[in-house]
Amino acid sequence: MKKYLLTFALIFTTFYGYSQKCLSDYYYEEYQKAHPELKADFDKFNHIQDFAPMQKTNGTVRIIPVVFHVIHEYGTENISKAQIEDAIRILNEDYRKLNPDTADTRTLFRPYATDASIEFRLAKIDPNGNCTEGINRIFSPLTNDAGDNVKALSYWSNQKYLNIWVVKTIASQGTGGGTILGYSQFPGGGSASTDGIIIRNDCVGRIGTEPGNGFGEWGRTLTHEIGHSLGLFHTFQSGCNGGDQVGDTPPASTANYGCTLTTNSCTNFTSPYTVDPPDMLENYMDYTNGTCQSMFTTGQKTRMDAALLQYRSNLISTANAAATGVDGNGPVGCAPVADFIASKLVGCTGSDFSFLDFSYNATITNWNWTFTGANTSNSTLQNPTNISWSTPGTYSISLTVSNAKGGNTKTRTSYLTILPLQAPDVLPMFQGFENTTLAADGWTLDNGGATSSWQRTTTSKRTGTAAFMINHFSGTAYDDVDAFYSKGYNFTTVQKPIINFYTAYAQRATGVNDVLKMYVSVDCGQSWQSKISKVGNSLAGGVAMSSTSYVPQATDWVLQQADLTQYAGMPNVRFRFETTSRQGNNIYIDDINVLDAKTGISLSQAPFPVDLIISPNPFTQASEIKFLLAKEASVIVKVIDVLGKEISVIDNQNKIAGEVIIPLSTFDMKSLSGSVYFVNITIDGVNYSRKLVKL
Repeated sequence: MKKYLLTFALIFTTFYGYSQKCLSDYYYEEYQKAHPELKADFDKFNHIQDFAPMQKTNGTVRIIPVVFHVIHEYGTENISKAQIEDAIRILNEDYRKLNPDTADTRTLFRPYATDASIEFRLAKIDPNGNCTEGINRIFSPLTNDAGDNVKALSYWSNQKYLNIWVVKTIASQGTGGGTILGYSQFPGGGSASTDGIIIRNDCVGRIGTEPGNGFGEWGRTLTHEIGHSLGLFHTFQSGCNGGDQVGDTPPASTANYGCTLTTNSCTNFTSPYTVDPPDMLENYMDYTNGTCQSMFTTGQKTRMDAALLQYRSNLISTANAAATGVDGNGPVGCAPVADFIASKLVGCTGSDFSFLDFSYNATITNWNWTFTGANTSNSTLQNPTNISWSTPGTYSISLTVSNAKGGNTKTRTSYLTILPLQAPDVLPMFQGFENTTLAADGWTLDNGGATSSWQRTTTSKRTGTAAFMINHFSGTAYDDVDAFYSKGYNFTTVQKPIINFYTAYAQRATGVNDVLKMYVSVDCGQSWQSKISKVGNSLAGGVAMSSTSYVPQATDWVLQQADLTQYAGMPNVRFRFETTSRQGNNIYIDDINVLDAKTGISLSQAPFPVDLIISPNPFTQASEIKFLLAKEASVIVKVIDVLGKEISVIDNQNKIAGEVIIPLSTFDMKSLSGSVYFVNITIDGVNYSRKLVKL
């Protein structure tokens, strides 16, 4: 018989109110529409407990081997073994009715609270027959806004293991935003390769979970999700018309939140109740707080018994317990698996690096690090510090860990980048996002290893043909941090560095405040100092709110400026632009310019040209420079090559206030080699730069 059944069950909580939403109804309905030929299978699953009488377990405790696949970026989502063991403890208390809060179950429901006779144990033997602690750790940016895509990173057969994937955040799957805590695939409800539970790291156990959530609101999410994996519906699944198809769980018209014990949303009831019972807020399969959940019912146990024997019989078999090492005879103690990270991936020559051991799967007794080309070539410390390199380049790092059971080595090839202490590039710097990639200008996207949401756009720009934007309206999760940063610039001969750039932004609604910050680093990105911070209305600069995905008008662009005099004389200065999403609206940046203002000029007095463009660009004999001057000024226009060598002086005279147009037709590029040059424009002693491309 085909065993196509349900798909997903999602627990959903928004940041703007205490509410949850589950999509199991939606996916169930959609799957039934897509597979009308399986109606008999759907009907059987809906009433699977009707098959249970000939499959009674007589109190036998079924053991389920578990593997936790921790998908991480070495942050808090890389939860500890202790936190995972605590989650197993909570599961076993809840499913065996050993939880201390059974005493809080209301008297009316105590006769129906039951021991489900199910026990969970971390696997001791992996699919290849190797010793394991039942924890598999995988570095991947997919831990952010995760979905079924993380399951292919690490999967063990669902015939032998219950797969649990731990991630940082879960994609909203079209629910309209908010925070998804976890979801589970029902027995037979999809491909075997996707069978299991995805859960946020802060919903696993009590150790290390967020104080405001943890066991209080979210701590029994895993108990709930495994209930779905074992065939249970929500207690409010069909509203007052049958609830979860279990007689001793009173039907609820909708999901319950918090712990309002007076709630009675349905007046109809069936045996075993002889009077109208209130909603069973204590049940693990409602959305109530973890602190008021305390029970499964006898009827729910019957459903789980039937689902285990119908769909997961091998999982709970005696043979499988032996094969996965959870029968008490599995291996004692494993060899470790090596893993590590550096305190940073980029640094200057001579700067100190530290290294953190993230090895797992065993208690480790020996560490042996190899640092190619470093001042210290080897270390036996667990977490070495003060490692440095004196020569620029890329370098590999290796760590070997071992104990009495064996050893393991991890090598990260070309892992670190060491930059010269003095950067080769000098001012002025201009970034107008005209190149199709940031890398072409020596800039780098950075989202902590995940794919950055910053992107080049030609839909709206201040000047030229493109700008840079990030889609906070629909393309990022709440609290996502996305950044991009420049290469280093040499300020050793700079007297008064200043930066100006243009932004465009509209708030989505009052109180929805996306954040944009600009940082400066003088140590090759080892540390960053905040120079500009714009939040919500201050970033919008008076632009009206927009409840739709924002695209700037020509008049929306706002000038942002900062005095960088404190960095004058520094040999390696770089710039970082970073946003924090509040799921508000799109942010645009264009025309980033860093220049050396003449001594004595104030930032407000700097004669910034407005709408400075070169068009056409790439160069033709029709190319010209255009900009607006607010006041009369001395203007010098030069063409230089990528090394800063002067090629030609195009113009050198005073210009009156208003539009300035300087033809480039007098400049002959045909005889020049190379494809990229710069037009330097000096206005009353302040330098600006624009790229000029030769085809």
